[in-house]
Formats: sequence, structure tokens, C-alpha cells
Amino acid sequence: MITEEINQGIPARNIFLLGFSQGGSVVLSMAMTSRHELGGIVSIAGFLPFYEALKKKELGLNKSVPILMIHGEGDKIVLCQDGLTSAKTLKNDGYQVEFVTYSQIGHADIMMESEEKIIEFLQQIFTARKIKPLESSQEPEAKTIKIDKKSP
Repeated sequence: MITEEINQGIPARNIFLLGFSQGGSVVLSMAMTSRHELGGIVSIAGFLPFYEALKKKELGLNKSVPILMIHGEGDKIVLCQDGLTSAKTLKNDGYQVEFVTYSQIGHADIMMESEEKIIEFLQQIFTARKIKPLESSQEPEAKTIKIDKKSP
């Protein structure tokens, strides 16, 4: 999927991955194993699965890439502690991780609660990289690829 975007002329540093739940786990795995230095990664209610296996395939190209991990403290499906442990693991490996929690928020409700934080996170990156908002006639400079449970 990332290669397809690059082949269409999108620079890898302008590709952002966002995933919810299992999709959050996928994008965290991509942080470690991607062959491309991406623009940023957002994991919502996800965790880092199979760390030892991923570590063997780690390329480390995304250690300087901002990673936002968001979790609800009331999540009974993917425990907040699992997300926190994953954030600490990535941070200890040199990744740039910000871990944000929302008290009393469960698994499904975290999407609406975290929308403002995600927008703020992306705006900070866009501002730092001088990526400007698009005019309606412009081709996108940055593209967000959403990976979730429904993605193939």
C-alpha cells in the first residue's frame, strides 16, 4: 500500500499511517519494519504485537518519525496497560512516542474523544515541515492512509 502511494508520486515522508485497535497494532508494527521513512504514525487503542519477531525484522528507518499512541483507560478490549507497555518498549528502542490516555473512555468511544488530539498532532508535523493546506485545485502533498479492521 505504501509503495503504491510512492509510485503515484507521494513522498514517503508525506505518508501518515493511522490505525484503530488491530489496525493500531499494524501501524506500530510498520513503524519498526517499514522500508520507508514515513511522515507520522497514529495508533488508537492498539498495542505492539509480537515484539521479538518484529525486532528481528526491524529496519529502524522510523525512529525519528513522530508516533502518537492514544488509549482509553476504560478499554476492556485492548487494555490501556498493554498500550503503555508498547509505548515504553518503542521509546526504549529509540522511537519518538507520545502516549496519551483518556480516563473512563472505553474501546469504541476513543475515536471521537481523540479526534482533536490527532488533528493537533498532524498540524504540528505539517507546520514543522512547512506542508501547507491545499487549495481545492491542488494535488495533495500529504496523504493519510487509514488502516483498521475493515481494511484488506
